[in-house]
Amino acid sequence: MKKNAVFNQLAVLLCMISCTAILHGESMTDLNGVAVSNAKIPFYNRNVLQSMIFADKAEYRAQLLYGYNVVIDMLRKNVDPDRISNDWKLQLYPLNADLKTVVSFWKKRLNFCEAVISSPEGALDQRARSAAGDKEIQMRSPMMDLNGIGFAADFKNRQIKVNSDVHFVLRTPQSDPRKLLKNIPEKYEFLTGHSDLLHLDSARNRILLLGKVEVNDGKMKLLCDRLTLVTGAKEKNSSDRLGISGITEIYADGNVKVEKILPPNAPRSDARELHGDHLVYNVAAEELRVTGDKKHPSIVSGNGLTLRGRELVFFRSKRQLIVPADCWMRIEQDGVKRFLRSDYGNFNFTTGICDFLGNVRGSSQENELVCRKMRVFLKRNEKKHAPQTAGKDASPLSAAGDLDSGSMEFDRALCRGNVFLFRKDRNGISTLNSDDAELNYSTDKAVFSGHVKSKSGGSTLETARLQMNLRKTAADPRKRELISAEAAPGVKITGSADAKGEYSVLTARQGFFDYLKDRIDFTGDVVSKRGKSALTSDRLELFLAPSAQGAKDVSIPGVSSGAAGTKRTLKNVIATGNAVMNDDKNRPQSDRIEYIFVPAGADKKEMPGLFQSGSLRLAKVICDGNVVLNNRVVAEPAVTAGEPVAAKAPGAGVMLGHTAGFKEIRSRHLVSDMNKLTTVFSQDVKLSDGTSKMDCEKLELFAKRSAAAQTTSAQAKISDIDDDPFDLPAENSVPSTIAIGNGLELDRAIASDNVVLDRRDPSGKADGKVYCSKALFESSEMTVVCTGTPEERPKAVSSGKTHEADKFVIHLKDERIESIGEGSVK
Repeated sequence: MKKNAVFNQLAVLLCMISCTAILHGESMTDLNGVAVSNAKIPFYNRNVLQSMIFADKAEYRAQLLYGYNVVIDMLRKNVDPDRISNDWKLQLYPLNADLKTVVSFWKKRLNFCEAVISSPEGALDQRARSAAGDKEIQMRSPMMDLNGIGFAADFKNRQIKVNSDVHFVLRTPQSDPRKLLKNIPEKYEFLTGHSDLLHLDSARNRILLLGKVEVNDGKMKLLCDRLTLVTGAKEKNSSDRLGISGITEIYADGNVKVEKILPPNAPRSDARELHGDHLVYNVAAEELRVTGDKKHPSIVSGNGLTLRGRELVFFRSKRQLIVPADCWMRIEQDGVKRFLRSDYGNFNFTTGICDFLGNVRGSSQENELVCRKMRVFLKRNEKKHAPQTAGKDASPLSAAGDLDSGSMEFDRALCRGNVFLFRKDRNGISTLNSDDAELNYSTDKAVFSGHVKSKSGGSTLETARLQMNLRKTAADPRKRELISAEAAPGVKITGSADAKGEYSVLTARQGFFDYLKDRIDFTGDVVSKRGKSALTSDRLELFLAPSAQGAKDVSIPGVSSGAAGTKRTLKNVIATGNAVMNDDKNRPQSDRIEYIFVPAGADKKEMPGLFQSGSLRLAKVICDGNVVLNNRVVAEPAVTAGEPVAAKAPGAGVMLGHTAGFKEIRSRHLVSDMNKLTTVFSQDVKLSDGTSKMDCEKLELFAKRSAAAQTTSAQAKISDIDDDPFDLPAENSVPSTIAIGNGLELDRAIASDNVVLDRRDPSGKADGKVYCSKALFESSEMTVVCTGTPEERPKAVSSGKTHEADKFVIHLKDERIESIGEGSVK
């Protein structure tokens, strides 16, 4: 045994001398086939010891030295050979070892070794100063550990190539064992990954990974086809040849994907992914850039956010994301999808402010908004927000960790510069234009300001400020419905021109649209005009109701009416506060005027009346308080004494004689029934035609279709009203003016309760008075029949004499008064 041991020691010594000779260029062909055990082989570079190779067994074949159970120590510069440990049978720590184990291993070797390579077999080329093998390889260094299959090491150029099945651990500078010999932190910061091939170039500070690359830091995972890690250059005068002192840059190429690693049972809303073709990360500047070749890079989040652009630039320390061009974003919140596009995007997740500049266009299923620039304010959802741990995450992959700040949600938006809102509703597309707009998702308000102009169905609304109030629908809380809108100061609504070239205009100081209560209010100097007609009041109220089957909605420009999709139509209109109607025929006015509408019905094709509105028709007009109804002054043909007055369209004033129509009626109340074609004036009724007067407590007018109207009704629909001031489709418009019975004529009239007729002759001279309980005017007979009661018979007073009779008949054609029954003269 002793002899064999001596022989082995001599063989090793011979092998070392021979290897040294080879390194100095001497021939060793005579050593072919020589094998030794426990070989210790030094590699020199320019007479400087660079590596020490240990092998349980080594043999020389064809100028290559084959070793088994090879351990290669990559030595530090100017190392003392006596410090080099004998590493036969060296056990390396596993790839997934904890930081304490790693530090313990390197604590014993840092004074001579900067890396260790181990493989079951390896071929050593002493001339080229290289090593290679096709078996498993393990490399351990203070900053990087790896396992793989097959390797080639170029010690001269400081390069190591691992051929396949590469798995590695790359520690951050905070976990560098060389800095942790005394105090080992609890947190171990490192990257793990795998690839098909790895090329470590220490001379150029590059680590290249190829083929199905995956790297993760426990929080984020990076996948790509090619990954280049640039490591920090070694410090000046450092003896560390390997030079891996932390990552300074990351270059990822080909099918790049960065995704957040979710813990078990984490909600899908926490997921985030970054996609692109190229990724560049500068660790010092903490700047991440992602670009694409054929497709723009994008960010996809489980909380419903998708963002893409021509380039994505993320600044980690500022938590800021910039999209320099072609910014496109999709937001799905509460089940509703919204899209936003702009030339430029800037997202600051620290402040929760996102700016979009240039050709900004936001859209949803029902709306599209366009402006020059938009600022979006995000708010943190505390239910989804996970408190951040103290300290700064050193992992370079974490730069992509806050790409959209998953706990942030849309709060409100400010729009500036030529804001346009296109809204799709049941009546088609409406538009709204303003200088500025604020959309508040938290308070469910949308405010448009500046010169606000809204169009719908051909009509236009103009105001200085329009506020829309929304709320979540009861049927679907994910969606919102319009419940009210306010327009002020100053409101102007213009309808489109009709076939005659006329259009309606409504102005007021303020407008309020309440869709929950189905009403629309205009207040302050309200004026509605169309052609020569105008309705003025202090306040105008429109009341809506569910529409009939097939009827179109009432709508306001830029604002849909009705809640939760229910269709609405006009029910009644109330004008209050010095309400006055002016047209070319009449001038009714009152403290309060109310118009009541009902569905027209299939059999109501021809509708006389003050209002007519396609699928609607006017049922009643009610006036309360200081009612005054005036005719326009019309030139009448001269009347010769004794000749009858020819009346083509008799009016109430014919009851008094001399004129074809009334000039003025006053009362406290008025009710005009379009179904019965009756109009009733009540309380302190006064009728005057300029020459004659009549007072009573109640005046009932009964109309009939004129002969001219009856002959033309079959040819054209009779209508003497103006269209809706909002100019809705004709079959469901909101009338804006009153017209008195075009196509109607007075059939008969009844005056009752304290009737007094103050008559004058054609010259205006007083011609007496008639007192009675009731006066009946018959247009067919052109007579007024005055009657009374047995207790209070009618009286006629003229020239100081009082005539009593059972009744008096006034013949308007010849101004003759006939007394009937027992009479008396006083």
